[in-house]
Amino acid sequence: MKSSKLVVGVLSTILLIFALTGCGNTAKSLSGKYVSDGNTAFSYIEFFSDGKYTSSHSNYEGNYSIDGNRIRLEGILVDSKIYYFKARGNTLELSSDEDFESSDIYIKD
Repeated sequence: MKSSKLVVGVLSTILLIFALTGCGNTAKSLSGKYVSDGNTAFSYIEFFSDGKYTSSHSNYEGNYSIDGNRIRLEGILVDSKIYYFKARGNTLELSSDEDFESSDIYIKD
């Protein structure tokens, strides 16, 4: 009986941790409009907490998804773009390479 209570307690704790740190929190924290800080792929890009986005390019709007440190931007009549990203404070950094050697910097508006 004690071991089954322990298992239930451990599983409940794990589920609570997943609920508090799930992907939804990442999408919510990324929400907002980001404006270019120089020569970048987009002059602005805006993320919404429901998984949608818009940008300065009319073909790049629609759904986005986050998988670890990668973000996939779906497009209209064009291929999706996949970037590595870092979001810290009001700064968003998008890069085509994992080392962030050449990256686009955006500031939250």
